Amino acid sequence: MPKLTRRHMLAATAAGAASSLIAPRETQAACVPAHQPIEGDWPALEIAHGPSLQMPTPDGITIVCHTTRPALVWVEYGTGDKLDRKAVPSAHGVVNPFALNHVIRLSDLQPGTRYRYRIHAKTFLEYELANGRRWAHRVRYGQEIATEPRSFTTLDPAAANYAFYIVQDIHEHVQRFDEMLNVVEWDRTAFIALNGDMINDFMRPDQNFTGFLDLCVKRFAMETPIVYARGNHDIRGHYAPTLSEYMALHDGRAYYAFDHGPVHYIVLDSGEDKNDGHEYYGGLADFDRYIDEQARWLKQHLASEAAQRAPFRVAIFHIPPYNSDWYGEVRVRRKWIPILNEGNVNLALCGHQHELILLNPGTRDNNFPILIGDMNTIQRVDVSPQALNITVIRHSGKVEKELSITRRS
Repeated sequence: MPKLTRRHMLAATAAGAASSLIAPRETQAACVPAHQPIEGDWPALEIAHGPSLQMPTPDGITIVCHTTRPALVWVEYGTGDKLDRKAVPSAHGVVNPFALNHVIRLSDLQPGTRYRYRIHAKTFLEYELANGRRWAHRVRYGQEIATEPRSFTTLDPAAANYAFYIVQDIHEHVQRFDEMLNVVEWDRTAFIALNGDMINDFMRPDQNFTGFLDLCVKRFAMETPIVYARGNHDIRGHYAPTLSEYMALHDGRAYYAFDHGPVHYIVLDSGEDKNDGHEYYGGLADFDRYIDEQARWLKQHLASEAAQRAPFRVAIFHIPPYNSDWYGEVRVRRKWIPILNEGNVNLALCGHQHELILLNPGTRDNNFPILIGDMNTIQRVDVSPQALNITVIRHSGKVEKELSITRRS
C-alpha cells in the first residue's frame, strides 16, 4: 500500500469514496488508510472553508467545514458562556480522522435558544508502531487548532414575527449574489434559503466554495443558517455524488420539513429536468423513483399533526410544476401538486425558469400561489401569525413585485 500523500488523499476525497466513481488503484487504497502514516506535502492545518450552519430545526442544526489536511474535527457548544457539550462527525459510531470535509449535527437543542460554538481540529498522524506492528489503540496526533466562538439561535415554533430570504439560480454569479445580500435585514432574518442551481454542473471539487458557499460564510452562514433545496445543475456532474459533503442532508435525505413560528416548511428535491433515460445523463440519473419516494413521504407528512396544525404551510423546491411541458415540470405537476393541494399548502417557492412568474391559485390545477423567482431577484418573506408578505427585490434594490397571503379561516 502506498503512503498517504496529499495527492492520494485529495484524489480520494474528490471521489468522495462514492461507489459510483471509479478511482485508480492507488486512490482506492488511499480511501481506506488502514495503517499507513499520512505523509507528503500537506499544508498546515486550517479551516479552509466554513463553518456554515445548515439544516436548521427547532431542536438541531448542522455545521459543515472543510480542512486543509485530513483531521479529526469536533464541535464544542453550549448556552451562555459555557461550551460544555461536544459533537463529532461520526457514522454508525465511528469517527473518521482522515476526512477533509466535515459534517457535524448538533442535536437535542432547545427551541428559540442562543448557542455558542467553536470548532476544534487536530491532524491524525499514524497508529503508533510497537513490537513490529501498528496498534489501533495507540493513535498519534499532530497540530491542533480551534476557531473563535460563534453563535446561532435555534428555530422556534413559538416565534411570532420574523423574515426569511430566498434566492435561486445563482449559477456561480458571486458578485450578483453578493449584491442581493445587501438588501437583507439581518437583525430579523431567521434563515437564508438557497433554492437550487447555485452552481453550473458539479465538475470541480471547489465549485461550491467559489460559486456561492465561501460568500455565504463571509456574509452570514457562520451565524445565520442556510436552508438548501437542490437544483438540477447542483446534482449533475463528476462530483455530484459528493454533494452532501458540502450541503448537508437531514437524516440521510435531501428533503425534509421544519417549523418556525406559524409556518411549517417543506423542502423538496425536484431532481433533474429531463427523463432518466435521456442521453444527456449517460445512465447516471434515477430520479423517477426518487420523486415517487418523496411523493409517498409528502402525502404522509402533510397529513401529520405538525403540518396540519400550522397556520401556514410553505413548500420550497427548485423546478416548478408549470410554465412549460418539459419532463421535470410535468413530473412535479403530476406527482406532487395533488398532494400539495390536499395538504392545504399556502405557498410554493420555485426557481429554474430564469424568469419571474407568479401563478395565482387556479391558474392551472393549483389551489395555492406559486412564485417562481428569477436569476436577478431575492424574495423576502415577512412572517406574522396573520399573513405572509412577500416582496420580490432586484439585486439593484428595486422592488419588483409584492404579494400578501392571509391566514385561512
